[in-house]
Amino acid sequence: MMKGSALDFLNLGKFSVSLACVLMLEAGKLNANYVESYKAPKSTKTQTISEVKPNKNYVDLCNKIYESNTFLCLNFLQNQTFLEDTIQRQQVKKHIKLLQKVINVADERIKAGGIHAEYNQKVFYSSVAIKNILKEICDENFMRIVGAYQGDLENFDIIAYAKGVLKAENELRG
Repeated sequence: MMKGSALDFLNLGKFSVSLACVLMLEAGKLNANYVESYKAPKSTKTQTISEVKPNKNYVDLCNKIYESNTFLCLNFLQNQTFLEDTIQRQQVKKHIKLLQKVINVADERIKAGGIHAEYNQKVFYSSVAIKNILKEICDENFMRIVGAYQGDLENFDIIAYAKGVLKAENELRG
């Protein structure tokens, strides 16, 4: 749950979608780093050390992705309207593709277990949440029929939101 700085900043006024798209570019770099980071250790000695002590750089990367995704979720939920600008929609769709890679990698890492599982879960769920929100704002029919998020942004829980999204997707699949 993210309270304080991000939500307070957003409450200063309407945070522009254009600025959020620029911030997505930076988030994209973090996501790309996540996909490429923390490959399986090559030696048993390295593996033993990494199983006992979390890799600080990896933990920091996961936390930055979680915070970035939460900030973007709050922004897009607060200003949730259909993205009419074709260029912005294209940027968002590229980001959605990268998010899907991150979700797949995080899911694999969660299933593998290890000491970084909690951090991988934060990346996984926050990426599922922002991907869902971005898909919604690119879908004119969805926005026209369903409309904007009506929940309480002050107490927004990105992990609970993502779990709800996953549950709904599973129910739709049957």
